[in-house]
Amino acid sequence: MANLAKIIIVDAGPLAAAASPGEAANHAWAVKALGAPRGRFVTFESALAEAQHATGNDARAIARLRAYVSKMDVVPVATRKENREKLYDKITRHAPRMDLADACAVALQEEMPNSFVLTLDHEDFSAYRVPFGSPKGMFYA
Repeated sequence: MANLAKIIIVDAGPLAAAASPGEAANHAWAVKALGAPRGRFVTFESALAEAQHATGNDARAIARLRAYVSKMDVVPVATRKENREKLYDKITRHAPRMDLADACAVALQEEMPNSFVLTLDHEDFSAYRVPFGSPKGMFYA
């Protein structure tokens, strides 16, 4: 999956799916995608917030989420002042499809050469025109 990219930007969906075995449709895919040492895994603050919320704040799921995140770099995106206008410009351009977490993932992908976004949001990321991987495969802009 990550042969062409060394940086894997992890969106909220794969984090939540891997942490929640009850997410049957995507759990196995997410565990496999996050378990393979294919490069540097990176996530960001809004993905963590969305992923935790998606787990229903279940203590066991949060413990699994914590274990996954401990192996990743968590980089600030929305909290960096210089990014705010760019993020909201992206959100406005892709409204109503794009939320803050999606904008952060896209902004990181644009900043980081040789990267792609790992996501469950196949339809949305197809519209954003950035390289991404989803349960449907790898897609390049």
